[in-house]
Amino acid sequence: MIERLKKFELLVKEKYEQGLIRAPIHLSGGNEKPLIKIFKKIKKSDWVISNWRSHYHAILHGVPEKEILNEIIKGKSMSLNFKKYKFISSSIVAGGIPIALGIAMGIRKNKKKNKVHVFIGDMTFETGVFHECYKYSKIQVRSAYIKSYSCNLSCSLPLWKNYKYFSKWIFRR
Repeated sequence: MIERLKKFELLVKEKYEQGLIRAPIHLSGGNEKPLIKIFKKIKKSDWVISNWRSHYHAILHGVPEKEILNEIIKGKSMSLNFKKYKFISSSIVAGGIPIALGIAMGIRKNKKKNKVHVFIGDMTFETGVFHECYKYSKIQVRSAYIKSYSCNLSCSLPLWKNYKYFSKWIFRR
């Protein structure tokens, strides 16, 4: 699986360098192992809400690579959305968190069993959106989870000290 993920990102890079993608792209690398481990616990019936670096998330959640690549070529690399596969991404910092909260509220209201998994960048948890949604969710929702991961390139935070905090499933009481 690791090689498949890397191969896909290299293909996207090639298409970009050939001028076939005329929009920003955000490639991943180096975080394959932890993502594969996380996605083994995410069911196909669960929602995945991602961020601007979403290619791996989409592939690991079961979105066909051809569909992902077609959207990337259309210029939607950082806003991949596949409702059929319960996958949404947003290039807006913290943009996926309120979407996830809304989906989780719908799941709870309709008494469903599936969950919402939100992937955020390592600094997103400092935004007001994060804190407002977190406070609201502690009272209203118990079926959404936030997962943050890092490529350990943050400039302002010693991530190794805070990784356990990031990794907690914090929308759960």
